[in-house]
Amino acid sequence: MKKAISIADHMEKCKAALGAAIMEAEGRAKVRTIDADDVVTALHDLEKRLGISKKSMEGLHVTVDLHAHRFPNAYKGIPESTIFDAEYRRGAWRVVDIRRDRTRAPSNAIVVRHTEQSRQALIDKYTNIEL
Repeated sequence: MKKAISIADHMEKCKAALGAAIMEAEGRAKVRTIDADDVVTALHDLEKRLGISKKSMEGLHVTVDLHAHRFPNAYKGIPESTIFDAEYRRGAWRVVDIRRDRTRAPSNAIVVRHTEQSRQALIDKYTNIEL
């Protein structure tokens, strides 16, 4: 990927650019692939799960493998899936990298690298719980 793709821009233009980047990364892959709708849905779901303000999410970096799976030891070869990296900058998610890589274990399906601001917002969120 040469340029980050913003998710907040015009959705059709965004999906077309994401689709082209995904096709370039996947090549002739047939299994454990993704499409633009998967990326958009995953980022919106992650935003809801975090439940912190958009200001606090500034600088947040995530790596997502939608097909994270544990394979039996008898599985021959190294299974790959399409993985993407995104950053939250200036009020919008920006997909910065899409690639084929070794499929991750389910515990590493979404890896979030927090900023100090987002870390503090999560601590504050769970420190003061309303009943």
